[in-house]
Amino acid sequence: RGFALLVSSLTNACLDFDDRRPAGNQVFLFSCGGRADGDGQTRDSQLFAFTSGNTIKLSPKRTKGAVCIVRNAQTKLLDQKTCNGSATEVFTIGNGGANAVVTTSASATRSTQNAQGVTSTKTVTFRTTVTQIVTVTRNGNAPAAAAATTTTTRSTAANAATTSSTTPAPTQTPTKTTSSGNGVTSVSGARGILDPTAAAQSHRRDDTATRAFTAVTIKSSSNKCLTINQFAGDFRLNLIPITLETCDASNPGQKWDVITNGKHITNQPGFALIVSSLTNGCLNFDPRRAAGDQVLIFSCGGRADGDGATADSQLFPFPANTPTNRPASLPLAPQNGKKAICFAADSTGAKLGAEACNAATPNAGE
Repeated sequence: RGFALLVSSLTNACLDFDDRRPAGNQVFLFSCGGRADGDGQTRDSQLFAFTSGNTIKLSPKRTKGAVCIVRNAQTKLLDQKTCNGSATEVFTIGNGGANAVVTTSASATRSTQNAQGVTSTKTVTFRTTVTQIVTVTRNGNAPAAAAATTTTTRSTAANAATTSSTTPAPTQTPTKTTSSGNGVTSVSGARGILDPTAAAQSHRRDDTATRAFTAVTIKSSSNKCLTINQFAGDFRLNLIPITLETCDASNPGQKWDVITNGKHITNQPGFALIVSSLTNGCLNFDPRRAAGDQVLIFSCGGRADGDGATADSQLFPFPANTPTNRPASLPLAPQNGKKAICFAADSTGAKLGAEACNAATPNAGE
């Protein structure tokens, strides 16, 4: 209680503060819940103190009152600064949030003709929202009020479409080409179809990195190899689970790089990234996800678009001594687990999961 989300009525995305990004580019809209695929829950970077009234100080809960979001006079964009109690830190919200919202629906009919001259008619039902405009301004510089103005916007976020024709309509498929050769590659997760451009952006190989090992296998205590199916994740090749399978030297999903320094790991002595040689995605632990679905491959740096820096959810203990003196086996204990979480086979023995542990003295299965 005592906090609120600020959500764009146009896109349904949340105002977000991300201090991992460069200064001047930390305030923006992002999927509510903090996950790019929209499957996140509550995120402290999107929570702002609010109880009642028509003013709000945009200080994200994550910053514990130290950072305020204000208007940058030069760029005319929202930006962050250290809070000092100035009037520029306070924003006015319309008339306090009591704005009527009416949802209706409208239909549009569109006829299309394919290359064979067959005409099909597509009826698309749009969700239309009629709402009073809420003007958010800085105190001391308020423009003329616009609360009485109404506007109509068409949202395609929840479109329902039906197709009818006297002859079967042509199948519509994405035009992005992939290595599958038929123009479409299915994936198990979000969107259901691989987006090669987004995947390439999310998983750029770091050619500047220091690799302690390249394209090696990683075995569990049961002598099974950590394995990925690159199409078992979402459209970006993120959120890929790791299975434990019989080792096969010809399986590219069993090859891993161990990186000790690079774009996504800087000034982290004694730690390393475990990176899939196949996808360039990083082994990652996300305790915000449901139990049994917390150990996954994700973009190195922790951002779905690949623009992250260093994420503690992807750092694993890796002694900085020479390979000849390094222990033969090491626990996979992510730094964000604070030495209390280790990766191990789940109850089925077929998938890599997470369990409570003492990383300093891991058991045989860890």
